[in-house]
Amino acid sequence: MSAFQEEKLPAGFNRLAWSNLAAQSAEQVALAATPIVAVLLLGAGEGQTGLLQTALTLPFVLFAIPAGLMVDRLSRRWLMAGAEALRAAALLAILALVVVGWLTLRQDRRTRGEGLVLDDGADVRPTEEGDEKENHADDAK
Repeated sequence: MSAFQEEKLPAGFNRLAWSNLAAQSAEQVALAATPIVAVLLLGAGEGQTGLLQTALTLPFVLFAIPAGLMVDRLSRRWLMAGAEALRAAALLAILALVVVGWLTLRQDRRTRGEGLVLDDGADVRPTEEGDEKENHADDAK
């Protein structure tokens, strides 16, 4: 045998490592893509995008240390089952809110109607070239 002997890691560890890599990659893509989608598709402003990033990051800041303590003290099987149940309950709650109409996505700035009232009170109407033109009621005086 050689002085350096290659040891293989257990199959369970390899599965855990690859699933962790996939989950972390998906989380990082979501953190990067969410503000881009909010700005380009939903017309979010700087403040709204900042609040969105805060909402995405705040749970990690608040729950990382307590969750680590809980993982050290509880049964892994019950903890994983509880996490999956909590995730399923959150998905069902979001679905229920959408069905009831309490959770909606509105696109105020991207409608194709004749007129659109923005936050500053300007009336935006599409011109023949497809550009938006602002008509202020105060400017007409």
